[in-house]
Amino acid sequence: MSELSKITGGRVIAFDTALVGPLGSINAALLFSQLFYWKDKAQSPRGVHKSRDEIQAETGLKRTQQENARKVLESHGLITVTRDYLKHRVYFKINEDKLYALLGREQTRQEVETGVDRAVATVETAIESANTVVPVIEDEAEFEPACGYSRDEPFEFDATPDVEPVIAQAVADVQKTEDDAGETAVAEIEPIQQIETPSSSAQKNEHWIANDAWDIFPKRTGNTAIAFYRLWCERVAAGISENALFQGIKAYAAYCRAKQIPPRSVMLLTEFLGPRCHFLKDWGTA
Repeated sequence: MSELSKITGGRVIAFDTALVGPLGSINAALLFSQLFYWKDKAQSPRGVHKSRDEIQAETGLKRTQQENARKVLESHGLITVTRDYLKHRVYFKINEDKLYALLGREQTRQEVETGVDRAVATVETAIESANTVVPVIEDEAEFEPACGYSRDEPFEFDATPDVEPVIAQAVADVQKTEDDAGETAVAEIEPIQQIETPSSSAQKNEHWIANDAWDIFPKRTGNTAIAFYRLWCERVAAGISENALFQGIKAYAAYCRAKQIPPRSVMLLTEFLGPRCHFLKDWGTA
């Protein structure tokens, strides 16, 4: 725990400031840094599972800030968002190749890893050479002394080649590869304008619009979130647009408020979102 977190009672997380420029958003860089931290701990092929409350607890980003940051990341292809309506879960999958492209690097992650593998192989070869045994010369006649040695004086062979320069060069090659990639990224990054995000709830991204609709739908006993998402998916599969569903729910919610409809009189989800499509009714004139 850092000294600051001891005072505030909060938490300190990793935040890569190099992403702020390319993304044009501090919140987007903060959200991506946190999702990237969790990517290797994901247990689903769909990516990292994080709820809105968990993200807020970890990053301090509130609901609207999360949505805006997520849209920026999606627009750059850095993440793929998958929503499980029945389990009420959201998954975030990181696209590392898009990250390299965003930073303007000519090298891909695979090329960098290949360069590192070659350097490691060079080091391993040098180490194997160090363990090579110099053969013993049995016939002195075939041995020609050099550097002033006589046949009567013992001649010592240095069986261990100097591998330090080889290892140092291999490490330098790896470092140069990473430095060159970083310099290319800095040189080629261009300012990206802040992406404007629509403020109307009806224009919210399709991954979140169902959740917003459930939040504003009048509540009553018997109407559950699981039933809501199941019926929502059925209507979408039947060809109803998510925007039409959201507008219908929004109009019905306004109608219930205006008429002061008690919870026991709110329509059941099976009726409102059922095949008869009561959500398409003009609730403004009802």
